[in-house]
Amino acid sequence: MTEYEEDVRPTGKFLVVDDDELIRNVWKKALERNSHQVVTFESPLEALDYLQVDTGDVAILDHMMPEMTGIELLQRIKVHWPRIEVVMMTGYASIETALSAMRAGAYDYLQKPFEQIEVAVRTVEKALERKKLIDRHRELEDQLEAVTHFEGVIGSSPRMQEVFQLVEQVAAFDATVMLNGETGVGKERIARMIHMKSPRRNKPFVPVVCSAFPENLIESTLFGHRKGAFTGATVDKVGLVETADGGTLFLDEIGDIPLSIQIKLLRMLQEREYQRLGDVKCTSVNLRVLTATHRNLREEIKAGRFREDLYYRLNVVEIELPPLRDRLDDIPLLARHFLHSYGKMYNKEINQISTETMILLQSYAWPGNVRQLEHTMAHALIMEQSEEITPASLPKELRGSDALVERSYHPTYLHMSFREAKKFVLERFEKRYIEEILKEAGGNISEAARHADMDRANFRRLLKRNEIHAEEQRGS
Repeated sequence: MTEYEEDVRPTGKFLVVDDDELIRNVWKKALERNSHQVVTFESPLEALDYLQVDTGDVAILDHMMPEMTGIELLQRIKVHWPRIEVVMMTGYASIETALSAMRAGAYDYLQKPFEQIEVAVRTVEKALERKKLIDRHRELEDQLEAVTHFEGVIGSSPRMQEVFQLVEQVAAFDATVMLNGETGVGKERIARMIHMKSPRRNKPFVPVVCSAFPENLIESTLFGHRKGAFTGATVDKVGLVETADGGTLFLDEIGDIPLSIQIKLLRMLQEREYQRLGDVKCTSVNLRVLTATHRNLREEIKAGRFREDLYYRLNVVEIELPPLRDRLDDIPLLARHFLHSYGKMYNKEINQISTETMILLQSYAWPGNVRQLEHTMAHALIMEQSEEITPASLPKELRGSDALVERSYHPTYLHMSFREAKKFVLERFEKRYIEEILKEAGGNISEAARHADMDRANFRRLLKRNEIHAEEQRGS
């Protein structure tokens, strides 16, 4: 047992069916040593009676038994309890019996007597892992089906449920709403959701990225212009404000709008009218304004770059959208959603994401948030050559040590193998910790060991185990 492993295993319930009492006892002792629950049966009929009232995760069946064969029992289990994984075992192994078992749905086939019971235990534990992954996949599909109806926005985490609740509260009212959050968190999607749940849903939703236009064009783009208003204005032009009349105008990155335009925008909100560039009369408008920004507008006000009166006019209701790193429960849902969407687009179907890959996805800081996750899953789908998404298909930045957020536990790991999840996270934490503390010590091993409150020899062993090379040890 390594220092990363403890005598704690994920809970699994095994059913052992064998007419040999010695074999039943060997399985029971070996599996209970790994903290599994074990129920043994001398006959297949006893096992079938039990399954009428209870269930299990993995059934371990002998091939030759009185009353019925293991293959016949396997077939009955797969008909009535298809979610139970089955491992067959026999003392009379042949290619024909192995093929029959696999065709009937067995996960694997073991030959008795076992040379090492630990190897046999690992085989049935792998069947348990498969069962849990499939169960988790079904659970996620059910969750995905339950949450995608909310105007196409996916999120089952408490933070996103709070956002959805606010959307429901504000959608029916014509108040301005300011959406705050980092780039890529989905501000425009939430704005569209508010529009689609509002009385203006049958009118236009017009998104405008304020930072996309140079200062000399944004006024004409928003408010339109009359022919001859400036050089090149050869015809009248309708602005985006007029295009949104009756509906919703969404001003993304409102913090980037010039002060000169802020004045006109404030007048439009107060008076419900505006002037086209080059026009002498005002045009009335009836619309709702939603805004979004990743900037701290209070700091922009202090710096003189944003009008305080406009800020309060726009910020009647404020909704803060959480970054992806603060809603890790949503990553499996989002990852599978994007995998499914791009699978249809690229005509390449991969439905599974490996346990190690999911740990990586949930350990990354996601500076680009949901948008980055979407592109990551598209990349992985294109690069993957197996039937499930593996770490090798992820972009390089997700596989490096700098990708890991320093967390040792997250509830999502509960459906995984405890040993593997814990070992995976602790190994990567250890490597990153040692690299950072050595860097902080300027490469001096003695100083780094003191910072880590470790013996110098033990610290050197950690360097060697984590393959931190000699050049990182200079100055020691």
